[in-house]
Amino acid sequence: MAGNNWIMIAILVLIVLLGIIAIYATISAKKKGKKRKQNYYSLFMMGAIWVPFGAIMMIMFPETTIGGIFFILGWIYFVIGIIHKDEWDKKRGPYLIENPTLRWITILILGLLALSGMIIYFIVRRGGI
Repeated sequence: MAGNNWIMIAILVLIVLLGIIAIYATISAKKKGKKRKQNYYSLFMMGAIWVPFGAIMMIMFPETTIGGIFFILGWIYFVIGIIHKDEWDKKRGPYLIENPTLRWITILILGLLALSGMIIYFIVRRGGI
C-alpha cells in the first residue's frame, strides 16, 4: 500500500486543481452578472447513460455498491430531465466555456492529464514502477 501513495497524492492534487478552476469560473460568472438556467437536457442525457452503465456494473460486480449508486442516480437524473422536457433548449449544441483563455487552459490540462495517464499506464504495465 505504501507504493501507491503517489496515486493518492496525484488524485488529491487533481481534485484541488479542479476545485480551484470551478471556484474561479463561478466567481468570474458572478462578476459578469450572468446566470445560467438549468440544462435539463443534459440531466436527461446523463441519466440515459448512467442507468445502463449502473445496470452493467451491478451485473459485473455484484459485491460492490457502485453499480447501484450509478443506477439510482441515473434514474433520478433521467426523471428530472423528463419532467422538465418543455424547458429543454431548442439548440442542444455543445456548451463551451465562453472565456477563450479559460477554454484553452482547460483543454491543455485535460490533454496533459490524458497523456500522462497513458504514459503511467504503459510504464506500470511493463513493471517499470
